[in-house]
Amino acid sequence: MRVVDRLSVADLHRVIQVLMGWNDEHLHRFRIHGRSYGIPAIGGLNFGEDAEAVPLARFRFRPTERYLYEYDFRAGWQIDIRVETILATVPRQAHPVCLAGRETSPPDA
Repeated sequence: MRVVDRLSVADLHRVIQVLMGWNDEHLHRFRIHGRSYGIPAIGGLNFGEDAEAVPLARFRFRPTERYLYEYDFRAGWQIDIRVETILATVPRQAHPVCLAGRETSPPDA
């Protein structure tokens, strides 16, 4: 998917939820540069920072760099996110775009 780096970690979570057809019914987290980020929920994980306030630009990702998105810890769903390229300018298309994928997503149940 193509996203702009001004999106927050919380925004990226919502983008993934839409792309996968999920309803945000389970706990989640991102593992980026050895730290966990996410939106706290009652009975869930605690995070050191508010994911709404952490822009993706902070991580200064490089092409081929990877990080992990985990969703529904009981089911163990993991999405390996790989940075393909860094664009110098923001394309006219302002919304996130899914560029590729291998399989359909599991149902959010």
